[in-house]
Amino acid sequence: MITLLVLLKVLTGLLTDSNVTVTSENVCRLPQTEFSGGDLLYLSDITDERECVQRCLEDSRCIAATLVLPLPENDSKGCYLKNSRRWAIVSNETNMASVNVDCLRDQMNIKLWDHFCQ
Repeated sequence: MITLLVLLKVLTGLLTDSNVTVTSENVCRLPQTEFSGGDLLYLSDITDERECVQRCLEDSRCIAATLVLPLPENDSKGCYLKNSRRWAIVSNETNMASVNVDCLRDQMNIKLWDHFCQ
C-alpha cells in the first residue's frame, strides 16, 4: 500500500524528488494515440488524464488507459480503462492520449527501488 501511495503522489506531482518524478514526456505516455479494443471499463465523467491513470492503477486488471477529451464534433469523451493493448492507433486528433500503465508501474518500481536504496 505504501508503494501505491507514493506512486499516486508522484503522478499527481506531490512528490518532487528528481529520482521519482514522472514527467509528461514519459515513455509510457502516447499522445494522440488510442489503444483499440480491450475495454475493461468506460468512465464518461472523467476528463482528467491523471485521474484516469489513477483509476487504472487502482484496478489490478487494468494495464492501460485511453483518455478522450470532449470536442464539439466528438461524443466519445471519457476515460477508457483497458485490459489489453491490441493495437495502438495514432491519430491526428489532439484530444486523446493513452498510457501504458504496465510500463508506468515497471518504471515506477525501478525508480522507487533506486530511490529507497540510496
